Amino acid sequence: MNCRCKLTIHQIMKKIIFFFVIFLAFTSAFSQIRIEGGISVNIDLPIPDIVISTRKPRPAAPPRRPANVHVCNHNCNHSFGQIHNQNTSRGSYIYEVVDARLVPENDIEERLILNLDNGETLEIIIITTRTNDFNYSIHNHNNCHCSEINQITAVLLNNQTIAAVNGSLSLQPLNNGLYQAVINIHSLYDGDFNGSITF
Repeated sequence: MNCRCKLTIHQIMKKIIFFFVIFLAFTSAFSQIRIEGGISVNIDLPIPDIVISTRKPRPAAPPRRPANVHVCNHNCNHSFGQIHNQNTSRGSYIYEVVDARLVPENDIEERLILNLDNGETLEIIIITTRTNDFNYSIHNHNNCHCSEINQITAVLLNNQTIAAVNGSLSLQPLNNGLYQAVINIHSLYDGDFNGSITF
């Protein structure tokens, strides 16, 4: 008698084990893909966890040369004052101001230019609206009456505008024709600039 359909027990056991292994492989391995924003998708595939983030990194502050801290031995020329640059990602610096001047920029703006002892330049651009007041500040232009106040419109370090968050400048005239400037500027990436100079 000739039978083509008979399977041996050995062949049946091989097929059962094969299907059992396949079944275990697909039911025991769970992977998860997370997409930022709270979406979570479960997929029954043997792949590792994947996290996808679309958040852009904050732009890095431009690199600066280390400052040379000026130490006067009383044989050098006296500086105009000091500017402390604190709370930066690169540490704190004390700059000696070796030259300072107030330059008219246009009909309404003036530029306070401070040359520092390491070759860098700090500039503060101001608009004087109240001529009997010598105090300037950074304002949110959405919520200020800018025609009624003296304001700081920009702060530049080495001819590049820094992201100034808030701050003030007191520019008091002295009896001998000089000015005393007290600076307090807080920036987003370049730290705080504080100091007092006479020029």
